[in-house]
Amino acid sequence: MVYFYPTDPKLVSSDSEHVSPWWAAVREALHKATGNVAAYIGAVVARSVSVIMAASFSVEHKKANEEKKDKENEESGDSDWESVSLDLEHWNLLVKQLEDVLMLNILLKSQPYGKAVVKDVNISIETILNGGQGSVTDLLAVWSVSVGLEPEVLSSFLAESNLENVSVLQKFLDDKSDSRSLNIVK
Repeated sequence: MVYFYPTDPKLVSSDSEHVSPWWAAVREALHKATGNVAAYIGAVVARSVSVIMAASFSVEHKKANEEKKDKENEESGDSDWESVSLDLEHWNLLVKQLEDVLMLNILLKSQPYGKAVVKDVNISIETILNGGQGSVTDLLAVWSVSVGLEPEVLSSFLAESNLENVSVLQKFLDDKSDSRSLNIVK
């Protein structure tokens, strides 16, 4: 999917109350992407470019309205408030969601030594959100069964945190003698 930069800067720029339709289309494509690493890097870069562009396009607008706003802020006491862009909030949410999906994808691609490759799962933010509340739980359940994660390790996370629970997990992670050790699939 290729996106071309529009010639009209108004389509790309946004103010604190409106969302740029061009950037919304880019976010939507990243939202649907199953290449988690590329989508994450793309979102971080696009967020940075969006912030820089929004700042450069709004400098002239801010200068024109600065005197008017200063007078209003002195009267209302809002001079300490910072304007937060709605576009920036959407970018921050997308980057955080992509971080979570990337970590989930890394976990789901890990496999025990000596066992068949774990089924390759192509996940995106969209597939997780469309899957409903239990979609992540289902993915993790299938993964934990496929790697032979013992129920006592899982239940140790649900119990109160204590040293014994940590030692059960540490035994699982340190045990390289059998098929319980994990290997990341590339």
